[in-house]
Amino acid sequence: ISVSKFSDISGPIAIELADMRYLRYEVESGNDLAFCVGASTAIGEGPSDKEILLAVKMTDNKVAFKTAYDTYVSCGSDGVLLARAQAVGEREQWEPIFQDGQLALLNSANSKFL
Repeated sequence: ISVSKFSDISGPIAIELADMRYLRYEVESGNDLAFCVGASTAIGEGPSDKEILLAVKMTDNKVAFKTAYDTYVSCGSDGVLLARAQAVGEREQWEPIFQDGQLALLNSANSKFL
């Protein structure tokens, strides 16, 4: 199911970055989560558990994304995606931008796009 308006962003979601390839997180050393683009999935297959995030609405136009490890997706000042925070601050909030049938996510803290 694709997203066409802010109210569509809720509950369990997967962020598709390319043809049937989703944003995926992996536990690295300690509690750090690294993000990458997952392998292509076959038609009819959904995203894997590591590609599912929980969308949490924060305001009328901002959302946060929680991982299965109870951490929130944020964006560092260098543009690297992280998932270390166990609470939502400005770095963990994203504003969906809809344009020409596409969706981008603008990070509130540093104006980086996903």
